[in-house]
Amino acid sequence: MIPRFLLFGIPFAMLSLACGGGDGGSTTPSDAGAKDAPADHPNPFGNPFVDAASACPAGRLLCGTACVDPKADLANCGACGVTCAVSAPSTVACALGRCLATLAVVPGLLGHVVVDSANAYAFNSANTSATKVPVGGGAPATILEGNAKGKLLAVDIASLYWFDDGDRRIHSSQTDGTGPGALSTPVGSNLGPVGTKVDGTGVYFATGSAVYRLQLRGGDAEPLTITTASIEGFDLDADAFYFSDDQGNVIRAPRDGSNPVKVAFGQSSVNEVVVSATDVYWSGGSGLFKVPLMGGMYTPLGTSGTNLVIDSGNLYASTSAGLGKMPLTGKAFVSLTASKAARPDAIDGTAVYWTENANGVGRIFKLWPK
Repeated sequence: MIPRFLLFGIPFAMLSLACGGGDGGSTTPSDAGAKDAPADHPNPFGNPFVDAASACPAGRLLCGTACVDPKADLANCGACGVTCAVSAPSTVACALGRCLATLAVVPGLLGHVVVDSANAYAFNSANTSATKVPVGGGAPATILEGNAKGKLLAVDIASLYWFDDGDRRIHSSQTDGTGPGALSTPVGSNLGPVGTKVDGTGVYFATGSAVYRLQLRGGDAEPLTITTASIEGFDLDADAFYFSDDQGNVIRAPRDGSNPVKVAFGQSSVNEVVVSATDVYWSGGSGLFKVPLMGGMYTPLGTSGTNLVIDSGNLYASTSAGLGKMPLTGKAFVSLTASKAARPDAIDGTAVYWTENANGVGRIFKLWPK
């Protein structure tokens, strides 16, 4: 028979073991899991079985041991580890979860920007010069002083190309601004090209009612296609060029200009055109549309936008809410910046670029990730 005093002792011993005694040592609320807690919002009670990220306030993101604002944190912009940085005197901020850099601030009135792998370029119509600034930030340089007249068209690995609205010629220079000169004889009207593409075979552009090709060495611009309508938009891929006209048509032609074919027609209006690997996209009075490269049924994208730029996966445009991005499948634009003056002039592998002007000052902007 067990002594009565031992029976009374057993429950108290069991209760002691259940509360944390034993060979594994004790676990107390004061120290367990404290090292995993976010610095500005400690993990409640240090409970190791509670996800530390859940301790961050709404709108904050756990990066390392700190809760950060991914819409404003320069070291964690949009996601942990995404750093916003540029070389001075360029400046950068984290805005709405993307890095927004002001690459250059210069007196004058800047036109649209073109970019290569190293620099961004924009014409300054206030002093017939061009501004050049590294895409990674740094001091802007003034080039082409007295020669930058008209409309900056394109840049390739070695040269800048522009249309001078005074002599109606295509001009070019080295990307450092040296060696400026006319490439072409007078062509088109003084309004200049509505679209320009440069590759290893020449400069392709549309103006008035014709599409032209200009050899890189210069000379007469060769008319590839002449229409009876005014051309509104133009783009190029490896096999063909595409243009829209003021009669509501979207037209495709091989690069030599032979046998142009309407891939879309009967539209109320067609403005810009851009092409992907599979489709032609255009903007018109009733929104954005796409059609297969070789023609067929066209698809309304259910939204509208202007200043179209395209990459392999997305369409970028100016929208009523500002600069927007939309998958090529359509649906709706996602706003990339709050500025309603932002427009996608150019893109590279990671960023979108544009210019804005206000109070006699021009600015070149870069936004990433696009």
